[in-house]
Amino acid sequence: MLGRVVAVDYALATLSEALSALLAGVLQDDANISAANVSLIMALVASATLVIWIIYFSRVSTTIPISSR
Repeated sequence: MLGRVVAVDYALATLSEALSALLAGVLQDDANISAANVSLIMALVASATLVIWIIYFSRVSTTIPISSR
């Protein structure tokens, strides 16, 4: 089972990387946004995702008991 989980994780990470590259190309070519501004947009999206993840994880980790072995 662990091999399939790792395979799905790797596939989703690769898909995310491909989609972000595609979005960056579309923003540069079709929306005429400079590479620096595309990088800024991507950094802001990544930072917002990080903040949301930190808030979510800080709330969830306090409600799930950690079992000791």
